[in-house]
Amino acid sequence: MRAARVAPDCITMVSMLSTCSDMGALTIGAEVHQFVESHRVEVDMKLGTALVDMYAKCGDIENSLKVFRAMPVMDVLTWK
Repeated sequence: MRAARVAPDCITMVSMLSTCSDMGALTIGAEVHQFVESHRVEVDMKLGTALVDMYAKCGDIENSLKVFRAMPVMDVLTWK
């Protein structure tokens, strides 16, 4: 995507975080989170839930709770 100069969007980030969750790749997932913050990608309900899920599945409960508590809007999947 970078080579094509295409900016990743929220959906791309959710997909990447889901993959990190499945693989237990905390370091890469944290890098994705850092990218989201540094590029000011809007953290909507789906992306916030993906971040919470990734951190929790990778065993980083502290950051999972931090993201969870910062979410302005939540749905049933966020609480799951």
